[in-house]
Amino acid sequence: MGRHQEGRSSSRGLVVPVALVAALVVAGAAGAVMWRGVNATQTGPGAPAACDTTVRVVTATSFAPVIAALDATLRGSDPCARFEVTVADGRGAAERVLEAGAHLWIPDDGSWAGVGAVRDLGLVAPGTVVATSPVYLVTDPGTADQLGAVGGGWLGLAGLVTSGRVRMVVRDPGGSGDGLVAAGAVGEAVWLDAGMDASAEALAAALPHTRTVTGRDAALPDAIGEVGLVPGHALPDGVPDGLRALAPADHTALLRYTWLQTQRAAGDPAVAAAIYRALQVFTGPDAVAALAAAHLGLPSGASAAQVLAAGGQAPTTPTSPLDPAAPTGSTDPGPAGGPGTP
Repeated sequence: MGRHQEGRSSSRGLVVPVALVAALVVAGAAGAVMWRGVNATQTGPGAPAACDTTVRVVTATSFAPVIAALDATLRGSDPCARFEVTVADGRGAAERVLEAGAHLWIPDDGSWAGVGAVRDLGLVAPGTVVATSPVYLVTDPGTADQLGAVGGGWLGLAGLVTSGRVRMVVRDPGGSGDGLVAAGAVGEAVWLDAGMDASAEALAAALPHTRTVTGRDAALPDAIGEVGLVPGHALPDGVPDGLRALAPADHTALLRYTWLQTQRAAGDPAVAAAIYRALQVFTGPDAVAALAAAHLGLPSGASAAQVLAAGGQAPTTPTSPLDPAAPTGSTDPGPAGGPGTP
């Protein structure tokens, strides 16, 4: 997102065996996972030739459960492919892409493709969006009423924060996509309403009234008058007791998990073919259940869980998405309602 603020680097990946993938996903640990195809290594007359294509991938922590859930489908789609996957977030993920010589990067938002040294990665653009996660305004009932009185959206939130009437809570924009997108959504709403200069002034005025959360914890409020900017996937058990989650009434801020192939992959036909086949899995029907289990949305922005429950019928949506990441704009609908929405 060209208009988002940049922050400091975040987590780095670790290597772990594929047998521990499911356990890591449940525990929320970051690391590397491996999709191994069944290599054709039979011997004797008529045995097929050996095949072994290694694809190095870096992905966001919140997307790791989707990879784990689709492991069997991926192995079936390409018996020769071996996907080595490192989990890393924020700016640190770009460093891991460079260090690992990765062929594919699936960050938690496509905005990272335009930030700082990431431009040196040789990414093949535009990338395909394979999942989404909307950002909600999570706060106490009294503050929710204040938000409702000023329109219940990003622009109203910006006014309340810059005036010091409420305090905003956001994850470190340099360490997570949801921090990057959430901070950008506030500035973007003001930009759309009053222009670039007003947007910059609003973000500067909001800074003294903003609490930044580092690490992996969600940006939930811990005091009356705080508004946490929290993506849907960070509320797997719903909204904590005593809080309400509002879907902004003016626009939807979406994390867009983006399939970014590097030039290294483009130069290797076998790797490029394996990545293409894997993309068909991640955008195919099997992906809906995997996304729903990870509390993520479909590429369109619709809730995967709602689509799954409705037998494939996408819900209607009340707001248009903020789309500062896409240079040509987007007409994709945002998610309908949200967790805790009255």
